[in-house]
Amino acid sequence: GGAAASPLPTRRPLLRTDASGGGSGADVMAHATYDLRWEEAMADLNEALHLEDHTLGLKEGETAPAAPQPSLQEAVQHWSCLYLRYLGIFRTLEQCYDDMVHPQKRIDVKLVMELVMTRVLELKQLLVKWNPPHPTLVVPGAENPFPWEYVNFDDVLVDLKL
Repeated sequence: GGAAASPLPTRRPLLRTDASGGGSGADVMAHATYDLRWEEAMADLNEALHLEDHTLGLKEGETAPAAPQPSLQEAVQHWSCLYLRYLGIFRTLEQCYDDMVHPQKRIDVKLVMELVMTRVLELKQLLVKWNPPHPTLVVPGAENPFPWEYVNFDDVLVDLKL
């Protein structure tokens, strides 16, 4: 007698994320898509951080040139651009988080999302504090204008072509 073939089929993994097989092409494509979006969001975040702090790329011992003091209008414009940039990064991260299956990656994405949203709120507070008030909200004789939560981004959106 010869050896009988095993009656049980070999088990395949339920889901594989590499291109060597196991999962469908759509599974591999979906994971690659969200990984790419995650990488793009992190690159955008790195760029935004460098826009905020020009000393980030310096080597030890190097001194950064003194940054010019912007006017209030230039500062508000800069914060507005950063605010919109961080909102876009947050939306990308949120989409990655919602569609990602890998639990460890989701934890990392959630952590970065929380940090980005914290920065969005900080920038919003700066904009509300320093944004010039709408002329109809200025009370004659009042020392401080009425705080207005609405910030007009029309000019910035046109400049950024959004």
